[in-house]
Amino acid sequence: MIPPSYKTAREIIKVGSGYVRAIIENNIPYVVNLSGIDVHLVDGPGPARVNFKNEKEFNSIQGTNVLHLCPGLFYSHFYGAADMIRQQHIIGNNFGGNIILALSHSHDIAQVIFEALHNNNFIGKSSAYVVSTEITGYEITNILGRDTKFPDLKWIEFPDQVLSENLLKQGMTPKMANTYIIDIGITLRNGGLLEDYFKGKKGILAGASSFEKFAEEFTVILF
Repeated sequence: MIPPSYKTAREIIKVGSGYVRAIIENNIPYVVNLSGIDVHLVDGPGPARVNFKNEKEFNSIQGTNVLHLCPGLFYSHFYGAADMIRQQHIIGNNFGGNIILALSHSHDIAQVIFEALHNNNFIGKSSAYVVSTEITGYEITNILGRDTKFPDLKWIEFPDQVLSENLLKQGMTPKMANTYIIDIGITLRNGGLLEDYFKGKKGILAGASSFEKFAEEFTVILF
């Protein structure tokens, strides 16, 4: 896993190159690389472009089996909206509540990684989606509204500029806000971010953590 960096894409690529050198020098036969669901976007938002470049470098390793895991948007991102839910009874982003999202729970990602490395059940260079649920923003508010005892919880589509200004007030740098929040939201609402996933319709993991289950965990944090 390459830790996220809010500084430069060059730093993320540098870490990936370091991993590749270590794999080659130590003749590692099996590698699982945590990539992203938007990796098909060569010049995509957020980490998409660096995930694409890192995947290419991992795929250049001779004699090593590499599995690229492509999770959806993380459930844990909703923790950042806790104060907004608690104080204003709203949640949202710069895309509409009718857009279908592919989300992933970190527990499910960890389970897939464990099984892959424990069983060594992948050969050559391959990739797989890790998705726990497909859900819209409106469905999210219904579930969280019920479980958090805020039945009036609403999904709000914020204009790009308004969302950006609020992120800056929360302490984000302009680059962090635009690259990792605003640009991703724009790509979601134009259909590009999850295009490859839905085109292949890879489906949801068997036994995956439901959003209802996550809502129970979220409620503990909220109160």
